[in-house]
Amino acid sequence: MGFLDFLQANPLKKLESEAESNPSPETVAALAQKHIELDQLDQALVVAERGLQTFRTAAKLRDIVLFVKKKRSAESIKRLRDEIRVKPSPSAYTQLGDIYRDLGEVDQALDLLTECTERFTEETVAYRLIGQIRLENFLQEVIAYDGFHAWNALRRVKELSPDDSQARVLLGQLYYAVGANAMAVQELREELAANPTALDIKSFLEDLGEPRPLEKDVTLDSLIERAEESGSLTNSLQGFPRVKPGLAQRTGLAPKINAVAAMAKVSALQETPGLLNLAILSREGTVIASVGNEGGMAPEEFRTLTAEVSRVSGEACRRMDIGSFVRGAVRFPHAGAAIVRRRGTTFALFYADPMKHDRAIPFLEDLVLKIVGGGGGA
Repeated sequence: MGFLDFLQANPLKKLESEAESNPSPETVAALAQKHIELDQLDQALVVAERGLQTFRTAAKLRDIVLFVKKKRSAESIKRLRDEIRVKPSPSAYTQLGDIYRDLGEVDQALDLLTECTERFTEETVAYRLIGQIRLENFLQEVIAYDGFHAWNALRRVKELSPDDSQARVLLGQLYYAVGANAMAVQELREELAANPTALDIKSFLEDLGEPRPLEKDVTLDSLIERAEESGSLTNSLQGFPRVKPGLAQRTGLAPKINAVAAMAKVSALQETPGLLNLAILSREGTVIASVGNEGGMAPEEFRTLTAEVSRVSGEACRRMDIGSFVRGAVRFPHAGAAIVRRRGTTFALFYADPMKHDRAIPFLEDLVLKIVGGGGGA
């Protein structure tokens, strides 16, 4: 049998060859899908995650990763939920919360972990996970609510367990991100004293030197609020010790959006079946890019409606102390509207049949990835 005959007789090998010789989101996704068909979930996850390292905005690859993780986690989720219902324990709560966190189901993770801290008030793992989730959200979305809750949760960990290494480093990341450099140095020095072989921390401290403490009228609360107001962090975490892989690249200054490129991407979506209006608005509510189709609203009418809905929703979230408005949807029998906010930029969609309700938010999230890059919402 010749090589071509072998490939034709072995679809998996053929797809592997295509993905290697002509790498693209489509060829990598096809290979991962074949592994799923063969019930080779571990291989499918490896292929899709490697593909995402190259094709970061590939929605199909992200969907495959999420599908595989959910499929692999289904039994564990059921077992842990049963355990929590029958004989709750801190371990069951934190394991399940960590699974939901890994699946990107942040709200469910936070609900579970918060319930754990209410039942088991001295459970440091739950507080630490809450702190990690809130900190990651804050670093990516720059929402003050997340920053405050990250700070409170991580300080609680230190109260319960003063030698907790992760809490020290995570607090250091938060302090440094908002410009409280002296406070960050203090946390890292404590960690270095406890772990003298931590060369990454030693090197970073040497580079940072002796930063001045905060001015008398400046507090961490005000620095966190200032970050949300400006839509940016004072310092990028690029080079900071032990930052979650990929997170440092998605933090720092607010995204600078190229209006011409954004308009090109929005225009490319204009023929999407069911799309009536699609717009991107700046923090100030001005139009960065916008398209509309027959049956949709006038451009200025859609801009005004989007800006007002975003403003009112944001104020309502603050009054109810549930953070900042980051996504929402209104559904009618045969139409709907969806809004996603990412670091001060608003993405809005008005749609009708045949676009389905459950595709509206993912549709906008895909556009968000292409325009401003990573990060999930809170």
